[in-house]
Formats: sequence, C-alpha cells, structure tokens
Amino acid sequence: RTALDALTHREREVLELMARGLSNTQIAEHLVLSAGAVSKHVANIFTKLGLPAGEENRRVRAVLAYLTVQQDGADGRHPGTGVAAVDMSG
Repeated sequence: RTALDALTHREREVLELMARGLSNTQIAEHLVLSAGAVSKHVANIFTKLGLPAGEENRRVRAVLAYLTVQQDGADGRHPGTGVAAVDMSG
C-alpha cells in the first residue's frame, strides 16, 4: 500500500492534474469545481500524504509521490528524468 491509497477518487484526479502542471484555477475549470473546492482537495491531499503546513515544496513533493507510484522503472528513478523517487512513508 502507498499513501496515495488513502486519497479519494476526486483527490486522485486533482493530484493527477497537479502532476500535469495545472494550477488550482485550471484544475477547477477542468473539473468544473469551485476554486474553494479545489483548495480543499489539495489541502486534504497534503494532509493524507503527511505534508503539513510549513513543509517546503509540498506541491512538488505530492506530485513526486504520485509519479513514484505511476513509474514503471525498477531503479527508483522517474523514467527519463533522473529524479530519484521520494519515499513518503515517513
């Protein structure tokens, strides 16, 4: 199991769009949600991934956690990027 398993379907959708580089405003437009709803989903994602307020680069770390689960590479790096996978288990 990964930390992402705790996310709701909607939170996973939001995180996927974050990984695609969309801003909260763009995510709201894409999913036909209010900006407040997207902000709440993002806050829930951060909480469930153990990224409390004040944590540096929370959005980037959440996206890296998502990409780590999506990767096919067995060497612990994101394919084509050379970026090391981030262990979000604590």
